[in-house]
Amino acid sequence: MITHKKDTRFSGFGALLGSTLGFSGWMVLTPFVAGWHIAGIAAGLGWVLLILLSLPLLWRRRKVIGQFRMQMLQLTVAFMATGGFLLTAHRMRLPLPRSWPPLVTTDAAGCAWILLLFPLLGVPVWLNHRQVKKHASPSPSPSPSGPIG
Repeated sequence: MITHKKDTRFSGFGALLGSTLGFSGWMVLTPFVAGWHIAGIAAGLGWVLLILLSLPLLWRRRKVIGQFRMQMLQLTVAFMATGGFLLTAHRMRLPLPRSWPPLVTTDAAGCAWILLLFPLLGVPVWLNHRQVKKHASPSPSPSPSGPIG
């Protein structure tokens, strides 16, 4: 059974922080593990900065955009930053770590399957949101005749 909790001051912050760290964490480690030169490290960390800056911006606007849209915007920012990160690695001819799966490369096919993960991550978020919206009880409306008693 899906329950709908009342929003609190930090409602949704864990999801936003966790996605921010998850989306950017691998980008922080990759340049160092793969042995990129200083320009590659700086370029790679620039894409990380884009994701990290989205956290306070989205959090400040949370009451206006709502939890679901905030998560989807975070997913969109991470999608763009990941694409930029991989394009930067490809253009600068930077290697990826050898420990990565063989399908993960900076060529078009490798980038496509990495970027395909983002819509696949968005589907369960959307389905959960739809399910919660469907089963959320509407707030009781005041009785036109006033209180009983």
